[in-house]
Amino acid sequence: MKADLYNKFVEKQELQENEEQKNLINNKQEITMIDINLLDEFNNHIFSAISQNKFEELKESVARSGVLSPIIVRKKQDRYEIISGHNRTRCCKELGIKEIPTIIKDYDDDMAELIMIETNLAQRENILPCEKGLAYKKRLEILKKIKKKNGVKASDDNALLESVPVGHQDK
Repeated sequence: MKADLYNKFVEKQELQENEEQKNLINNKQEITMIDINLLDEFNNHIFSAISQNKFEELKESVARSGVLSPIIVRKKQDRYEIISGHNRTRCCKELGIKEIPTIIKDYDDDMAELIMIETNLAQRENILPCEKGLAYKKRLEILKKIKKKNGVKASDDNALLESVPVGHQDK
């Protein structure tokens, strides 16, 4: 009897390890170099351009060190739509850089917009209060829409929020 319990325990452990391995593979983010001329702006981008000073600082950094953080895109027919990385892309274009490191994601419109909002809230230092308010309002609307689409009940909010990236919290 002890041997049976032990064998069941070992089987369960192996199944969990296999599942964890599958999750690691599925969550792997492969970086691909993409021709900058195949990139299009995100249609529903709600944030204004960064200040000229910040842009020049970013451009100097890209000229000196290259693009250190890949942009995020999604495939649209034979082109790619930028979800995160508009300013890095603009810097590369101005510097004559032909390819940019990219992570390609398979996001629907809602998730693409949510990621665009989250990355901007997390990465930008100075966001106008009206833009920040609009971003949080749109974020909430998208989360509600995703919850409704996925049949998530109000009591299951934590399960949804754990799977959706969240920007930094103001203190």
